[in-house]
Amino acid sequence: MESSQASPARSAAIPVRLRRRRSTTKPRTAAERARYNGRSREAVLVRKQVAELKAALGDVPLSPLAVAAIKRAAELSVIAADLRAKRLRGEPVDITAIVRAENAHRRAVVALGITTNAKREPEQPRGLDDWLRRTKRGSP
Repeated sequence: MESSQASPARSAAIPVRLRRRRSTTKPRTAAERARYNGRSREAVLVRKQVAELKAALGDVPLSPLAVAAIKRAAELSVIAADLRAKRLRGEPVDITAIVRAENAHRRAVVALGITTNAKREPEQPRGLDDWLRRTKRGSP
């Protein structure tokens, strides 16, 4: 009967095969790594938008659903801004895609209860005397 443990002489005779972990995926570039770990330009903008939307809601306790809705609104904002910027750079972007993205963002913000267009009182028409006083061109 042979013991289950190999003798030292026998184990030394068998070469130890070095195993290397083989990766099936390509190594990621710096831009790809940034995209996956949240350091991309878009991820930074989303975090800024999330902070602004949370500030607009005030100091109220937020449920996980509200946090998810805030993040969705922030992501839609970045998507809409990116599509608009591409269009302004002259890249081929469907105008209806821009409109849909902006409308989806607007609806997401309205669903949060944030009003974006506060009503202001209309300014009173100013005359020449008021302009001269503001520019200090008139007599004192």
